[in-house]
Amino acid sequence: MQLLLIIIGWIFALIFLFNNSIKEYPILRSLIKSLPIIFDILFISIQYSTSFEVYMIIGLIWCCLGDFVLEYSSSQLCFLIGTFSFIVAHCFNSLGFFSNSPGIDIGSFIIPFLLTCVVFVFFLLSVFSFKIQLPLKVGCLFYATIIVTAFYSSLHFLFNSNQYNLLSRFLCSIGYFYFVLSDLILFQMVFNKPSSLKRFWCMITYYIAQSLLCVGTVMTMNVQPSFLRNIN
Repeated sequence: MQLLLIIIGWIFALIFLFNNSIKEYPILRSLIKSLPIIFDILFISIQYSTSFEVYMIIGLIWCCLGDFVLEYSSSQLCFLIGTFSFIVAHCFNSLGFFSNSPGIDIGSFIIPFLLTCVVFVFFLLSVFSFKIQLPLKVGCLFYATIIVTAFYSSLHFLFNSNQYNLLSRFLCSIGYFYFVLSDLILFQMVFNKPSSLKRFWCMITYYIAQSLLCVGTVMTMNVQPSFLRNIN
């Protein structure tokens, strides 16, 4: 059952990426774009049992709203609503990671902090290379701060939450790295030189991020997804 949800989600993701005919139907395109994350939500919801999964589900719901609305980004209101939705999503994910991690100690703080600083530098270099107005740069930096904080929270979860198995924590952190990578590509696509290739890599990394985060979240319950048990 779980494997079927993942497969169906990826089928819709591939339809969105490769079926150019749906561009003529904005509502259908928005729906197909959002369906992979809906199946990811169902994937977690089947057996969620703790507040961590609830935070992740709420975050994914806000991502789903952002996915749908941003397909109408030519409308300034839709763009703002979509961006706000992703900010809220990252905040809930951060709450999920931080609320399930013990306090910080120096040994487990240094590596996540340094990795986060490297990622933030990439965002800074990207934003300040764009020929856009200062208020827009400030907005980009604010969003970058939110997602980088969420990325740090996933690393903090990886290095500090020993009550969960290592693979689940690793998948969540790698998933968030793909979220960061997707947004870095998105920044280049929107504010620098848009291209179909950039859009493809932006979306494929985004869908990979969703899948990794969902599988990692389910595995934090010490419940191995059925399709992984079958492989083993």
